[in-house]
Amino acid sequence: MEGKGFADTIEGTLAHARALYPDGDYRMIEADVPDDAPSLFRQPNLDGRGPARYLDVDDLGDVVPRPRNP
Repeated sequence: MEGKGFADTIEGTLAHARALYPDGDYRMIEADVPDDAPSLFRQPNLDGRGPARYLDVDDLGDVVPRPRNP
């Protein structure tokens, strides 16, 4: 897989961040992910941490990341 996964909720983002970085050394980034991207794949409950979506690298060109304050 060559692409990027995105949690759909703040709670899901925090659950993933805390599991991967228990020391709290992480930053949250938000982005608008297009609903009509050809490679869009939705997961209703990724790793038991809530809804998420995935885009292949070819569909990431229009996704603009923005830093988010916790």
